[in-house]
Amino acid sequence: MAITRISLLLPASKFLPISNCSLFLNSITQDADSAASGAGSLQAYSLPLQESQDALQSFLFGAAEGDSRAHAAYADPVTGSFIWVPDLAADLIRIFSVNQETGQLTECDGVRSNPGSGPRHAAFITGTGDSSTLYVANELSSTLSRFDITYSDPASCPTWNHTGETAIPGSEPGKTTPAEIRTVDNRHLYFSLRSDQAFDGSDSIFHVPVEAGGEDGDLETKLNRYPSYGSIPRTFEISPDGRYVAIGNQFSAHVAIVTRDPETGALGDLVGRIQLPPEGSADNWNGVSSVIWG
Repeated sequence: MAITRISLLLPASKFLPISNCSLFLNSITQDADSAASGAGSLQAYSLPLQESQDALQSFLFGAAEGDSRAHAAYADPVTGSFIWVPDLAADLIRIFSVNQETGQLTECDGVRSNPGSGPRHAAFITGTGDSSTLYVANELSSTLSRFDITYSDPASCPTWNHTGETAIPGSEPGKTTPAEIRTVDNRHLYFSLRSDQAFDGSDSIFHVPVEAGGEDGDLETKLNRYPSYGSIPRTFEISPDGRYVAIGNQFSAHVAIVTRDPETGALGDLVGRIQLPPEGSADNWNGVSSVIWG
C-alpha cells in the first residue's frame, strides 16, 4: 500500500483523509478485508491519531488491480464540506460529502474526465458566492482540464461543468507526464511537467495567471515555462511569503530552491539545492516524493 497524499480537511478539523495510489491484494493480509482487491482507496481517521487506530471509514475502488488509482484527496475550499479525490485509472474525480459532526463520508456523483486522461492532482480557484474553478493535471493525456463548480446547497452535492481542455506545449502523451499542480493567491496557477527535458536536460514548471470566476480564453497562449533545475519534478510548493518555490526533482534526488515574484508570479533564479539521495530511476522510482514548507 502506497500512501500518496495526506490532507487535513479544515483548519480546525478533527478528521484526516488519506488516499492510496496502490492497494494490492498481495500487499494486505488475507483477513484485512475480503473486498480489498481494488487498486485505490480512501480512508478517514479522527485526530489526534492514536497507536493502532482504526479508520472511521474506508472506501475501496475497483474490483481488480489497475481499476483505480486514487492519487490525492483535497478539501473543498468554498464549503469545507466535500473531499475531492482524483482517480487516475478511472478517469474520475470522486466527490465525498463530509458530516462535520461525525466525520462520516458519503459519496456523490463524481466529475468525469475525458477517457484516457488520467486525472492525477487538482487545484482550486475560488469564485464569488457559491462557485469555484477546479483545474486538474492529467497524467496520461498530458493535458490540463478546467471544471466550473457550483454549490447550490450546503446539504447537496456540487454540480460541475467541463469548460476547458488545454494541451501542454511540448508534451507527448506516454512520455511526458504532468505531476504537481498548485494555486497561489487565487490568481496564479502552477504545474510541473516530467520528462520533457526542455532546459538542457531539466524538466519544466509552468505558470499561468488565472482569474477567479473569469474566462481563461486560450490558456495555452498564457503559459509561462521555467526550468525545474532537475529531472522528474514530482512535487513542488510555494513558500508562505510567496518569494520562493521548493521543487522536488525525484530522479535528481534534490530539492531546488527558486526565487518567485509574489506580484507577477514569475519564477527566477536558482538559489540553492538540497541533496536527498538516493537518486531515482524508471526502474525503482526512488528519490524525492513530496516537499512542504514548515
